[in-house]
Amino acid sequence: MTLLRGRFSSSSTIAASIKPLIVTVVLLFLLPGTSTAESDSPVLLSSALVFDKYGDIHEKIKAKCQLESRIPKAIAERDSNVSLVERIPLDAEFVLEARIQTIRRQALGTRLVWTVAVTGQLLRDGEVIGDFTATRSPDKNMADRLGSTFEDTCGKFEIAIGRLADDIIGFLRSPRFNAELGV
Repeated sequence: MTLLRGRFSSSSTIAASIKPLIVTVVLLFLLPGTSTAESDSPVLLSSALVFDKYGDIHEKIKAKCQLESRIPKAIAERDSNVSLVERIPLDAEFVLEARIQTIRRQALGTRLVWTVAVTGQLLRDGEVIGDFTATRSPDKNMADRLGSTFEDTCGKFEIAIGRLADDIIGFLRSPRFNAELGV
């Protein structure tokens, strides 16, 4: 106790400072888990993502590459607990709402690199239990040599889509707020 006397004026101060810590730890163990991995209910995801109307979307890539359907398909292929649906029922337990925020080229040093960003939130019984922004680019070694045609470029997005899907699945297993994925 002599070591603590310089920091605390009395033993009642020590008890008062430890009490909130004990309550917090107890509450963490009593709160129900929010991980989708612990649930038998599937995570429902729309089979076609929407494009954010205020997002930075390259129109030719949007029109040619079909990322709105390729991204959710990649997520569902990698996680058997994710189900793609045309319409999400109102009584669904877990829902992943996602939208494509960005498809654009940006300078990375002396190269131009395509970037895809998806934002989303996970809901459990209608309440948000986590949200994320996932950002990926095709392989950095191929970034400056993207195809001369849009078909070639769309094919290169497979790398980014796979990585985005893996990042989002990791988020579903451990949802949190303000998650920055793939950065």
